[in-house]
Amino acid sequence: GNATVEVMLEYSTFSQSGFDASMDGGWGHFFGIANVGTVALLNMRDADLSSVTDLSSMYTADTLETLLLEGALLGDVDEIDDLVLNLDSLTDLRLSQDQWDAMGAFTQTALTDWSVQSGNSMVIPEPSVIALVGIFGGGMWFVRRYFQI
Repeated sequence: GNATVEVMLEYSTFSQSGFDASMDGGWGHFFGIANVGTVALLNMRDADLSSVTDLSSMYTADTLETLLLEGALLGDVDEIDDLVLNLDSLTDLRLSQDQWDAMGAFTQTALTDWSVQSGNSMVIPEPSVIALVGIFGGGMWFVRRYFQI
């Protein structure tokens, strides 16, 4: 069969048991995302994980290289460092600035140490960059609208 390379769970809402079942299959009867063995990218942008405080069911995602969490509501943002350190194949982590700001110093240090290792990348878009894009875009709209360029 074809390999599953990407899993898109954007805007999903999970309870702890629903998250665990999705990741490890639940109760040993099914395959979950973490133990399929072919998932390289997991997109959980803007997902509601506010009821999920234990991410350990993802620890077996041995093929996961990219984890996109920007804008996701996290039940315990300080679980991210344990998750990252238990995913041996992970090389790309995407977070949002508010998630980073909510983390404790220990978690931030652990993630920073992970990201400076060869081949690893952690991306946290700064609000000032997003604001500049908005200002520039608004300025271009104004010029085009009123000067019909």
